[in-house]
Amino acid sequence: MLWFSVWLLLVIGMLTGAVLLARHVWRSGKALLVELERASRVVARLEALQAELAERFPAPVPPRPDLAATPEEKARFRAAHESHLRTVRLRRTRRLDRALKHWKQVGSPL
Repeated sequence: MLWFSVWLLLVIGMLTGAVLLARHVWRSGKALLVELERASRVVARLEALQAELAERFPAPVPPRPDLAATPEEKARFRAAHESHLRTVRLRRTRRLDRALKHWKQVGSPL
């Protein structure tokens, strides 16, 4: 009779543990589905924003210096190239001036 009560307690304990484990898995699964639904809404929103962004700000088309270009296209390319060179020159001058000012403060013999 003692072994029967031990086995009965073991079976009841196992069933209780199985029920608790199943309840935990069920709740975790429901929470996972809720998060997946929320994530899908966020992804849909991001895709919509990305489409709107692509529509509002299309990718720039760089000028192409080809042999069949019209004189207007060649002039636009030259203007863009000269503007770029001016910008680079100005940025380089500012950087060198800043470096020279720093070395004068440090006490360089320059």
